[in-house]
Amino acid sequence: MTELWTTDGTPGGTALVRDIVAGSPSSDPRHFTVWHVFPAVWLEADEAEVFGSGCRGTNGVPVIGWQGVPALGDSTFAVDVENALASFPALLLAGETRTDVVLGGGCTLHPTGPAISLLTIASPAGAASVPVPVPNSTSLVGTELILQWATIDPAGPFLGLAAFSAGLRVRVGSS
Repeated sequence: MTELWTTDGTPGGTALVRDIVAGSPSSDPRHFTVWHVFPAVWLEADEAEVFGSGCRGTNGVPVIGWQGVPALGDSTFAVDVENALASFPALLLAGETRTDVVLGGGCTLHPTGPAISLLTIASPAGAASVPVPVPNSTSLVGTELILQWATIDPAGPFLGLAAFSAGLRVRVGSS
């Protein structure tokens, strides 16, 4: 069941915030923005936030998301895409900074470079996930990455070749 929960990372500190769609098996909340009272860098906190907008492909705009927490030692952190063209390649682009290069067709490239590109194949449902385990190295605390999916799609607005998701900014935290 997918509902809105809050947690401090422990089983005892996890609680249901609200059953948004009562009686339904799931309200399926996603793509929240993380807010902190103090700047996250002061707290060495982890953050992940979606920004910008993508450009439409065959199945709509590719949707970027994540699993896990971008914190030291989290081997479960992964970056996901939905609405990709079924069984077609999807490319996760990553860079250390954000540039916002307008590509045409309503598409914008967010990561500078990009410095890293990871290729995968979308499932028959048009979804994919790339694991991005976070090493347990304190030198990574505060490191930011800008991520974005480019999905290969002959109906994509970028040169009749691709559709792009919004961007995802990730900051590695210590907990």
